[in-house]
Amino acid sequence: MSAPTTVYTSRATNWPVLAVGVGLAVPLLATGLSAAEPELLGPLAMVAAMVIGALMSTSLRVTAGTAGVTVRSGVLGVPRWTFPIDRIARVEPADLSAWTMVGGIWWSPRDGLRITQRTGPALRLRLTDGRRVTLTVNEPQLAVAVLNEALRARDDQGRS
Repeated sequence: MSAPTTVYTSRATNWPVLAVGVGLAVPLLATGLSAAEPELLGPLAMVAAMVIGALMSTSLRVTAGTAGVTVRSGVLGVPRWTFPIDRIARVEPADLSAWTMVGGIWWSPRDGLRITQRTGPALRLRLTDGRRVTLTVNEPQLAVAVLNEALRARDDQGRS
């Protein structure tokens, strides 16, 4: 019989941005659709693209366990990233300060990939290829504990 598996899950949603975005887009779309004039098609397409973008980037679900880390963004869970446990070298808690770019998907040579919703607690993955990934989570210490347990189990299997 195998040992029980511990899994950490976290969800962060940027409700104010979602509410303001939808609140502004709905009247614009309603007005544009009622006018049905050809010159409004471009602005309507832009508003529709912004609504889709908001739906895809205002929510973040992170799952960490023996298989690694899975990140699902947006209301529909896309885009999605998977970081298998074999690609994770180490994990650590992080704190995203108010001076950093947060709220979305960012990449920089210094910080690597950031998939965040807000400032505050975060989980930082150091991958085996040297890349860094920072994710918004509510309780990074719990995620680190779960992943460290999975990393130890992986390393123990490699030795036997």
